[in-house]
Amino acid sequence: MGIRPLKKDLGEYERIVLCGPVWMGKFVPPLQSFMKRYGHQINHLVFVTCCGSTFKNKDDKFLGELAN
Repeated sequence: MGIRPLKKDLGEYERIVLCGPVWMGKFVPPLQSFMKRYGHQINHLVFVTCCGSTFKNKDDKFLGELAN
């Protein structure tokens, strides 16, 4: 089924809040697909997640993944 097409342009919003888990140090595939499809439209992204990583540089790693 995949990600359904949006009826709105995300650029119309000041801020977009995404919530999702991190599995094995990676964003879940639906979140990756959403960001590849719509990330260029987002003005300001707030990402909320829960993960039990002890990886010291995880914040930088995850920000880099969201940017790609």
